[in-house]
Amino acid sequence: MGTLIQLYGFVQYDGTEFRFPGNGLFLIPYQNIACLARRVPEEEFGEGALEERLKDTEWLKGQLMEQEEALERVMKACTVVPLKWGALFRTEEAVQGMLKERYDTIRGLLEKLKGREEWTVRATVDRGKLQEVAGAEDREIQRLQATIERMPSGTAYLLNERLKLLKEEAVQRATGEVIQEIYAQIMIHAEASATAEPVRGAADPEDKDLVFQMAFLVPKERMSGFTQAVLKEARRRHAQGFEVQQVGPFPPYYFCNLELKECPAHE
Repeated sequence: MGTLIQLYGFVQYDGTEFRFPGNGLFLIPYQNIACLARRVPEEEFGEGALEERLKDTEWLKGQLMEQEEALERVMKACTVVPLKWGALFRTEEAVQGMLKERYDTIRGLLEKLKGREEWTVRATVDRGKLQEVAGAEDREIQRLQATIERMPSGTAYLLNERLKLLKEEAVQRATGEVIQEIYAQIMIHAEASATAEPVRGAADPEDKDLVFQMAFLVPKERMSGFTQAVLKEARRRHAQGFEVQQVGPFPPYYFCNLELKECPAHE
């Protein structure tokens, strides 16, 4: 068997040599854009073989990490329009045909992402701590607690159930308000946002709930303000039981709407 061409993404191309560390990456150019590509064995990535390979979660995890790490290295040198893993073509001519067909869209995305980075902001909450804080500020909860404390032991079951419900409602209300405020303060410094999936390697402690996770497209000239806003919200919310983190930068997948047909490889 021979090889197939796997595409990682797109970059601007000015005709100069572009060196990539590792991974066997090379460019397939068309006018002033180019594909980031690598050759892969057809015995692994061909139509029937890939279906079997995808059943191996560790293999797939390794492939995804390899592509992400390669794109992150390229991002340090230039703007990248990333592709979802699994875009395969048989020949360079087929890739160039696709570049010609999608040229305007790719050029538009490169311009949109130029000078910008994708960052994820996430917030977790210690629900027990937030319940204490929210309860201390809620007059109805305080009144009900005082009533229960004056009652004989074992006679306040229904009131205790009511108290639990009020505390949960207070937590949900406080969480919603905090999330809205965090988003509003951070979005001032971003150009766009999107709901993000869990960040690789960012595990949550068992006693913390993930309540907010958004990807933001941030112009580099606004990065200082963006980071300061995240730090300010982290300090401001800590006493309520929230932890706010900024993670990245990542390849800007959430802000690219370009998808290519996946396996089997294009003819």
